[in-house]
Amino acid sequence: MDVSYEGTKREVATDKGILRYHEAGDGPPLILLHGSGIGVSGWRNYRGNLEVFAEHFHCYILEFQVSVSVTPSTDTRLSLPVRQLSDSWTHSTFRRRR
Repeated sequence: MDVSYEGTKREVATDKGILRYHEAGDGPPLILLHGSGIGVSGWRNYRGNLEVFAEHFHCYILEFQVSVSVTPSTDTRLSLPVRQLSDSWTHSTFRRRR
């Protein structure tokens, strides 16, 4: 199983932008989300464990472009990626393969 960066990289166009993610494995879906901070990415967080997870699950490592603000705001930076995921979940890419 190819669990390299290039072998797992995927993109889905949504009306809110491009949703980037990595996909590997078969089985029940496992969605892997990352936190925020300088240099944080889903690939960096989970690349070392992806091969093991992918033996048991259909893994999706989501790449959120999140910026953090120290001033309070009613518009959270995380809301866009969450809306992208929600809107894209019905896309055929994310339907469980049979």
